[in-house]
Amino acid sequence: MRHDGDCSLIGATPEGTLYAEEIYGDEGWMAQHKISANGVILSSVDEDSGDSLQITPLAIPVDIVKPARVWHTMSLNFAGARHRGLRAPERVDEMVRTLSMQEKMAVIQRLDLDVIPPMLIGMSESYVLAEAEIIHPTWFVVCRRIRFAYALPFERIDIDNESEPDGSPDGDPYDYDTRVIYVAHFFNPVDDDDPPLISILEGLGGVTLYRPMDCLVAGDRLYIADGGELPVLDDEAGRTSRVHVWQIDLPEMDSPDDAWRKKLYG
Repeated sequence: MRHDGDCSLIGATPEGTLYAEEIYGDEGWMAQHKISANGVILSSVDEDSGDSLQITPLAIPVDIVKPARVWHTMSLNFAGARHRGLRAPERVDEMVRTLSMQEKMAVIQRLDLDVIPPMLIGMSESYVLAEAEIIHPTWFVVCRRIRFAYALPFERIDIDNESEPDGSPDGDPYDYDTRVIYVAHFFNPVDDDDPPLISILEGLGGVTLYRPMDCLVAGDRLYIADGGELPVLDDEAGRTSRVHVWQIDLPEMDSPDDAWRKKLYG
């Protein structure tokens, strides 16, 4: 799309027309797009970083399929350690989910962390941002934010939380920090087994996803909103948001009436 902020799905029509929204900039500017089934932006409204505040949101069709609320996959959620703090007093090692050496190496590579594997403490938080039902009740796609805690070589001061009005570095000490990875993957809430982390990090359907934030199944299409990212260096370009679309082949399913008849008559 057009910006490097967060991206979400408003919904999709049965014919495949997609409506998506971007939130970007420190002030939270908004843009909405109507996108055809073959990926062409048909119309947009955009606050244009504050230059066009008097916009009218896109008209949304009444037959649109909207993203579902997260409900069936909430078992993947957990919160452990703080985002940064002191490892020993907070007993961080007891609060995180431990990782194998192979998993630690994969996470370090994905995050481009300058640490050795033993310094990666573990998974400290997991939160499902969105879910989309493929086959009820055993097959869902989730967009998920996972936080990992890692040890620092020496104690630092959190100047972001400084308490002195003169700006002196009198903030909280910390010797561990955390980083976030966004992933999208399949999940079976009936088995309730978290898929292997290595497979989760490999992407979905052969596609590398950077910040999957929202998902939706409408008809035979799976949509995943992949948020953008700001440039690392001033002379680099950021990565704009995008929406990935897969066509899915679903097995023939009995209607509720057919299922009821089978229970009655076999």
